[in-house]
Amino acid sequence: ATFDRQVLLDCCFDAASLAIALCGEAADESADFQLLEVFRLVLEDDAGGNSRSDSRQSCEVAGSGQAAATGVGTAQALSSEQLVLQCLWQVLATWDPQQKRAFVKFVTGSSRLPAPGSEQLLVSFPFVAYSSREQAQLLGTLPQSHTCANTLELPNYPEALTATDPQLMHEWQQYRDQQGWGGDSSRGCPSLTQRCCDVLQERLLVAVSSCNSYGLDALA
Repeated sequence: ATFDRQVLLDCCFDAASLAIALCGEAADESADFQLLEVFRLVLEDDAGGNSRSDSRQSCEVAGSGQAAATGVGTAQALSSEQLVLQCLWQVLATWDPQQKRAFVKFVTGSSRLPAPGSEQLLVSFPFVAYSSREQAQLLGTLPQSHTCANTLELPNYPEALTATDPQLMHEWQQYRDQQGWGGDSSRGCPSLTQRCCDVLQERLLVAVSSCNSYGLDALA
């Protein structure tokens, strides 16, 4: 795109301020930051591939609105996809600034932080598994990304874990039943949540640390 020089001057843009507006300010890469303050979260619906904005709720995850964002402690039962998102934010919150920037590069193609709230992060769950064997294979599947649209594709790890571990299935079913009966489900699913966090931490670290080149480059 090109801009008329006079328009930029009328907007009080010089070369330096225009560069900052377009590319963001140079920042100390050792400084910590909150990923939920960087992106606007958009969840892709299961049906039809439609997207819905969840930016207000995603920002609340870091504070008192966590229940509203994930479904925990609300009248609505926590879905397995929401549990993955809950674990995702828990895992990313423990990462150091260098690892967080690597995640930003994984989903955007650049480790440079965009202006807060100027970029969306589309999260989808495209992986499908039916048999117990396929569910076990899903546990080894790495998160994937499409940097052209800031898309993060996550395997449904809780679904795979409950399909391959009877104790976790019992905990999950008990939680869902308590939600359906209006009972006390505030305890959540601690064992399943911890296992999901452990799997996501390991798989996401591998994916993020291995994203320095496109997969097709080796075939060129």
